[in-house]
Amino acid sequence: MRGPARRAVIEDAARAAFAERGYQAVSMGEIAAAAGVTRSVLYDHASSKRALFERLLRAEHEELTAMLAATFADSGPLRDRLERAVGAFVDYVDAHPIAGRVIADEPFDDAELEDVRRALHAQTKLALGAWIAADAAMPFDPRGPYERTLVDAVYGALVGIASSRRRTPRTRRATVVQATVDVLWGGLSPLVHPPAA
Repeated sequence: MRGPARRAVIEDAARAAFAERGYQAVSMGEIAAAAGVTRSVLYDHASSKRALFERLLRAEHEELTAMLAATFADSGPLRDRLERAVGAFVDYVDAHPIAGRVIADEPFDDAELEDVRRALHAQTKLALGAWIAADAAMPFDPRGPYERTLVDAVYGALVGIASSRRRTPRTRRATVVQATVDVLWGGLSPLVHPPAA
């Protein structure tokens, strides 16, 4: 097996182990065994468990952010795009348990990974602010206190979805999407359709 193929097998094994048991509970030996490689081969592809997890974390964040950006960039009314984005987010979290654990703020007990998580959360919030600003019919400065609070609330809803899907995965997708969109739309609609003066 060539390097890139072996790396993919290792990452798949690590992703499955981290998703099932969490970062702290998984060892590099366990990942090596699941991938069918020796520990030395594993360390050729990842210098540490933290480095391997961070690589997976960043890749999933990039994929999720690109998916949300594409959804918000679609045409159509904002409420429809919001519904599609929330639905896509639910699907993503269901299919990518590591992302769900990270977004739901599962503790890592690792200061460096906590810093990475905070940085990824901040990047996502900046992107959300830009997506909202693109649709706002009134001035929307993503750095303003009201706007930052609104973005935090939207992001908080996504964190809530990720946490809820881990605790109650059997809740119907349609129920999660509709409830979330109903709550978010109450805060976003005045920006898109400001009340007449």
